[in-house]
Amino acid sequence: MTGSQGVSWGEAARMLARCWAVLGLAYAVLSVVGESTFALFGPVVIMLTQWAMARPPYRVAAGMATVVGIVVGGAAVDGLRPHLDRLVADTLSMAVAVLLSLVAFTLASRTRGRIRVP
Repeated sequence: MTGSQGVSWGEAARMLARCWAVLGLAYAVLSVVGESTFALFGPVVIMLTQWAMARPPYRVAAGMATVVGIVVGGAAVDGLRPHLDRLVADTLSMAVAVLLSLVAFTLASRTRGRIRVP
């Protein structure tokens, strides 16, 4: 992370890869055991929260990313569940929500007029 430029795109991409790896592993395990509910949103949300909150000057960006993730995840799940298996729809929805949340966080952290919390 570079202080004056916000969070780097590389750092955000590494976090995205970690989150998608957890989602992929969770999908694989749940599909093998025959579970149709995606019960492992929690670990991904916790990973993202810890990562974002470890950057105190960007708490406003973290809040914006949270809103984006909730809205996108909800809309994606509503759009995908009628057309796909529930586990697939939930996994894809979470993957898209994580991607757009990280984009929102990174963009907000790089904005010149950002609000810094001491």
